[in-house]
Amino acid sequence: MAGGGRREALDGAIVVDTGQVRGHLDGVVREAVEETLNRLLDGE
Repeated sequence: MAGGGRREALDGAIVVDTGQVRGHLDGVVREAVEETLNRLLDGE
C-alpha cells in the first residue's frame, strides 16, 4: 500500500479531546438558546 509508512508516522498526530469538544458545543448551544429566548422575551 502506497504511503503506509507515512500513515504510521502520523498515527496519533491529531488527538481529539471529546470532553473539550462536547463542553465547547454545550456552551455554544447554551449561548444561542439564551440569546434566542431573550430576544423572544424582549419582543413580547
